[in-house]
Amino acid sequence: MNSDLGGSGPRPAADGLQSASPPQGPRAFLDAVLEGDPYEVLPTVKAVLRERALLLDGDRVAVRAFALLARERARNPERTIGARRVLDLVHRAVDQLVEEEAGDLWSSRDRAGDDTFSRFAVSLGLDADSLVLARARFHRLDLATREAFLHLVLEGRPLESLVHRGDRQQLLRRAREALDVFRDGLSTPGDSPPPETHPLP
Repeated sequence: MNSDLGGSGPRPAADGLQSASPPQGPRAFLDAVLEGDPYEVLPTVKAVLRERALLLDGDRVAVRAFALLARERARNPERTIGARRVLDLVHRAVDQLVEEEAGDLWSSRDRAGDDTFSRFAVSLGLDADSLVLARARFHRLDLATREAFLHLVLEGRPLESLVHRGDRQQLLRRAREALDVFRDGLSTPGDSPPPETHPLP
């Protein structure tokens, strides 16, 4: 499962997902996950990545979210984990991976295994290391700029369908700014603030 940023997909509401009764014990939890994602982590990951316009690999986010969910279960084995908590944990997984990528904490093996953007890297002439560095800089761009890149460059949506998000020149300028981060490989997008984080209760 990739992040699948090309499709809109359903966005789960915080209270819209069905709460799942916690499986008893780590083995039961693992079996439940393998049998069909009862906590609906996968669609939540897809929705969060799209909402935040981030280019993380969906598989990697899901694995981290499942690990956080397992830790939550170990701490509170009798507690029913609802949709809102799952959403919070997915946001936490995203925040952790963005921070790790910015700190260059991923191994070269992990980078090579990220199939979601390997083709994108090849099309721009970037190797795996350069892509990871450029993507970390992309994630430091503001949300509006990341969204413009997502919609106009990756999804290829017509400019006319996005005029409600700003004037045409502004949208094109934002998309070009984001694209230049990848074209330049090691360019730095100024003093852009870090991506928005999702504080947990």
